[in-house]
Amino acid sequence: MIRPSTVLALLALAPTSALAGEAKITISLASSMFVTVQNQSGSSNANERDLVLVTAAPEHVPQPLIEQLKPGGRLVIPVGPQRASQTLKVLEKRSDGTVRETDVLPVAFVPLTR
Repeated sequence: MIRPSTVLALLALAPTSALAGEAKITISLASSMFVTVQNQSGSSNANERDLVLVTAAPEHVPQPLIEQLKPGGRLVIPVGPQRASQTLKVLEKRSDGTVRETDVLPVAFVPLTR
């Protein structure tokens, strides 16, 4: 469980710059997390994140997002083609670098664009 006083490194991806700005304000007000919000698929030079939260669906999980996770870090992402069945997934990076992937539930999100 994440406590409100916990400081985490979080990357949230939003489909537009306006939504990214709103998400950063909302998440920052709700907790003491260190928040970075982008409207793209993330850059591979930033790593060691506790959580990556994606609010738009790519067809496949982008490897650069997994690479940004520190051991124990989680990626929460909707995955699937536009206008078709998508699945909310949680990926957790283990201490040995392997990734455990869990399908959570069917969802419908806008597509993640570059």
